Amino acid sequence: MNEKYEIGLMMLRQRFRDAFHLRNTKGDKLLITEQYIAKSGNKILFATKGHIVNAGLMMLGNFFATPYVSTSASCYLPSYNYASMNAYIQLGTGGSVTSPTTTALTTPVATKANSQSGSYTNPSNGVYKVNFTATWNAGSITALTITEMGLWLNQFDGLSTMQTFGSSAGQNGVGSVFFFSRISAADGDFTSFTVNTSVPLTITWTLTFQYA
Repeated sequence: MNEKYEIGLMMLRQRFRDAFHLRNTKGDKLLITEQYIAKSGNKILFATKGHIVNAGLMMLGNFFATPYVSTSASCYLPSYNYASMNAYIQLGTGGSVTSPTTTALTTPVATKANSQSGSYTNPSNGVYKVNFTATWNAGSITALTITEMGLWLNQFDGLSTMQTFGSSAGQNGVGSVFFFSRISAADGDFTSFTVNTSVPLTITWTLTFQYA
């Protein structure tokens, strides 16, 4: 019997056991979801899910496939210097939908947030949340019409390509960033809005890890 076919039959049997509660399914599947919340002053403009791109998936894989850093120097991770704007949330005014190969916003706004902060929480059993927040102060950007936004994170040890399993990272990174996630009006994620320059604009991006 073909090995792939044989494994498929075995997994099908497991799915039947799952359906009839004949095995413990906790932990055999994980759910990773992301969420953007935009606020203008105290008003919530929208809350929506985003689109993690290939570079983000690859970086998560590299983290597990790479056993160690080959020098004693610091190993840079995704949230490195987020409060100092090394990694950052970015606004944009361009169109086009998000694809797995998207590497940047279509028309990025150069002005970064005035402040950024993050947190890591465990709000309930089996749920872990990483939160990144960025705030543009009142008047810090003009009354632009925002149609897209995205998240840039630090590359794990500066790695920008898929690594061979078991190969050590070489302390390549000094805080270089890669594009992790995007939302846009073109994707139907939110309705474009004009920045209210009289109040702060705050974007919170949340990545949630939990049992499926």
